[in-house]
Amino acid sequence: MLNAEQQQVLNFLRSSPETWFSAMEVSRRAGTRAQFEEEPRWGVNCLRYLFDMKLVERDSSAHYKFRDPDAKKEEPK
Repeated sequence: MLNAEQQQVLNFLRSSPETWFSAMEVSRRAGTRAQFEEEPRWGVNCLRYLFDMKLVERDSSAHYKFRDPDAKKEEPK
C-alpha cells in the first residue's frame, strides 16, 4: 500500500513513462511548491521505496522512470 507522497511520485513518473528524472527533479515537480521549499529532497525516500517495490526503474546515474508492468521485456540479442 502506497502512502500519499509515494502515490504523488508514482503518478508524476507515470505521466511521462519514457523520461528519466533525477530525484531532485521528482521532488520539485511531483509535489507542491510548499512541500519542496520545506524539504527539497522529500521524494528521495519515496523513490527508494518505489524502486524496492519494482514500480520504478533506476539507471546508473540515479535517474528514475516509471516501470510499465505491461511492457514486454526486450530479449538480449
